[in-house]
Amino acid sequence: MYGVSNKWDQNTTRVRLNFLKRIGSDPKVSFFGRLQGAGGASPSWIRSYVDIALPWEMNLRAGRQAIDWAGDVYWAPFGTWQTDGLLTDRDGLEAFYLTKNFSMGSFGVYVSRADKGTSNHTWEWDEDTATWGDVTNNPQNQEHWEMAARLAFNFNEQFGLKLGYQKIDFEYGNNVDFGTWYVEPKVNFTENFILKGAYYSQDTVNDPKAWRAIFEVKQEALNFTSLWLEYNKIDQGFVTPNDAAFGFIANVSKYGPFYQKYNSTFNQIENDATIWRIGAHQKWSDKWDTFIHYAKFDIDGTSDNGNGVMVSNDATNYSIGFNFHYTPAVTFSLAYDKFDSDIIAFDDHVIHFRTRVVF
Repeated sequence: MYGVSNKWDQNTTRVRLNFLKRIGSDPKVSFFGRLQGAGGASPSWIRSYVDIALPWEMNLRAGRQAIDWAGDVYWAPFGTWQTDGLLTDRDGLEAFYLTKNFSMGSFGVYVSRADKGTSNHTWEWDEDTATWGDVTNNPQNQEHWEMAARLAFNFNEQFGLKLGYQKIDFEYGNNVDFGTWYVEPKVNFTENFILKGAYYSQDTVNDPKAWRAIFEVKQEALNFTSLWLEYNKIDQGFVTPNDAAFGFIANVSKYGPFYQKYNSTFNQIENDATIWRIGAHQKWSDKWDTFIHYAKFDIDGTSDNGNGVMVSNDATNYSIGFNFHYTPAVTFSLAYDKFDSDIIAFDDHVIHFRTRVVF
């Protein structure tokens, strides 16, 4: 599940060069680009867009970009890479993204199209139907339009609400279009005690729902640690455009009883599931911080454990690690991550050492 090809695996996971350029003498127009290479692969522009400041506090961002509307509802201390946005938080969207700020919030809307190119067709004779059939894995079948809008509104310092809608519209193949409505309330009891969550309703088969509730306590309240308590309920059949959802260090999107492929682009929840998560992050000084993470997946149904015995689909994932900030530019991270399942093929653990340099 961790993508490690054998017992030992070492690589440069990514090298990113970020470029920012003001265009001409006008501060209203700028270009941003991110050139990234990983593991010896040829570098590519994973982000390249132009920002244009428009009248009435509006901004147009055009090009390849990442849009993250879920930052409030996932926990990701440094040294980890949890991306729990079910719908957004994906890199490389070819999009036009228009935003408008106002005194009590903001509004955003984007339109994107995934262009997968073309392929030569392969034909095979079907004896049963006595016809020639196209068996090509045609990338055009993955092409789709993605359109979304979100209104974020802060009624006061204690209460905020976000309302959004995302539509995925496929152009070819047998993929079924779908849309998702969602709402994210947030209550700040104080600046250190926060209750928030999200509810999603999707119009795929059986109209699946998903919701989460989160209680966050800042370290300033407890002195020695912050605390993140999270509960999720997600229905079978829910499609997640972000296939890294519910990952932490383990790549949970590869856990068969939990995820299945909706198509080669998106994942779909295989069985009804409840996910409990506890996270704690401790900042001891400007040099040292530690984190602990626990997640329990209660998943409906049973599966073969690999020896012909039917076992529960439930699983547990926990992690412990620390970060040492050697200089403001260099950080060393060491973590242990364990994924525990009764299904032998998915039971796994890893010791992970990471070096990060920012310049």
